[in-house]
Amino acid sequence: MCVCTKHQNPKLMLDALGGTCSFDLYVLMAKVVCDTSNKWCMLHRCEKCPGKPNLDSFLLDKLTDEDEIKFSQWVSVDRAELVTHVLPREEFIDKLAQSIDDLTAHHVITKSQSAYYKEARDALSPNQALITLDFAENYSFLVQDAIQGYHWVNDQATLHPFSVYTTKGHVSYCVISDHMAHSSIAVHAFRTAVLEDLKAKHPEINEIIYFSDGAGSQYKNFKNLTNLLHHESDYGIKA
Repeated sequence: MCVCTKHQNPKLMLDALGGTCSFDLYVLMAKVVCDTSNKWCMLHRCEKCPGKPNLDSFLLDKLTDEDEIKFSQWVSVDRAELVTHVLPREEFIDKLAQSIDDLTAHHVITKSQSAYYKEARDALSPNQALITLDFAENYSFLVQDAIQGYHWVNDQATLHPFSVYTTKGHVSYCVISDHMAHSSIAVHAFRTAVLEDLKAKHPEINEIIYFSDGAGSQYKNFKNLTNLLHHESDYGIKA
């Protein structure tokens, strides 16, 4: 199960029930679909699935002792933070059931993506490489025995790791930069540096499969798709 808001928030709601909860997310997802192993059910493409009303009835039968329920939720605005909520029983049940109903499609997609990633990595040919890439948390510089005023200095560096898999094994890179904008332009510059070294060490590589997260400002945008389109002319390697 991935560690994301869609998975963690309903899990936190179940955690808030403590000993009164004898079921997990998988049990609840099974209440809104015919078959959790059927992708069409999980993607809400099946007209026979019982849907959210069935889960509402199940939860109303199970949660009979609470008038109000206190629970935590991850909320993202500029940054993610854990916020405490208190809701009446009926509102809590409606929110939990809606979260589970929204979760099914996300759950089957993440499972499919994970399976495809493993399949692609295991099936690499000698001329292929698989590269995963993602920005890490910025590194904040610390000075030993710094004076008190240094506390207000926020010098940082961008860290961008790359993991490269080939049939010969695995190697990791990390680009360290004073360019603080986490953008598709930075990704292109960092990737260029990595590919120069990779081509020198693995001249047999003529095709690359990239995996990244879905950050719109960094990877999942038209600029990166344009870079992908011109990848072979830029680097002499298909992607």
